[in-house]
Amino acid sequence: MIKAAFAAFTSGIGLLLNSFIFLLYFGYPLQQVLVIFTIGLLFCLAWSALGVLLDVLHPKLDWVNRSEAVKQNKNVILAILLNAAILWGYYRFLAFAFSHNWKEPLILISIAVSISLLAAGAVLGIIIVSRRQERHCQQKIDFIEEGKS
Repeated sequence: MIKAAFAAFTSGIGLLLNSFIFLLYFGYPLQQVLVIFTIGLLFCLAWSALGVLLDVLHPKLDWVNRSEAVKQNKNVILAILLNAAILWGYYRFLAFAFSHNWKEPLILISIAVSISLLAAGAVLGIIIVSRRQERHCQQKIDFIEEGKS
């Protein structure tokens, strides 16, 4: 979870800087900048949680040094492909919403709710997989200790 929090924090800093640019340079209204920042932060949280979920589901445990565990991990490619598929889904959703003349608040609320549910689902997945791994490790430890008795 620290990895997800760190990634969301660093992405949040970038979003904050971009928000200042939208506000000061481009002259966007404050309300619009806050919406951009909030939805951007929700996407950052979702991407970070999905990345951690992929790492928990498919850990790279056979590595020689620490950098190999990160740099030669297939989870990065999986995360990029998954995020691209999700963005394509949002593109299709926006095309549908605009073609059916949905109002802006409905579109923004739909995006915010769906990405929040995606992030919550990823966090729940991390918790479920972590607890399952803990139980599995505890069963192995108990089995080993029974054999020693």
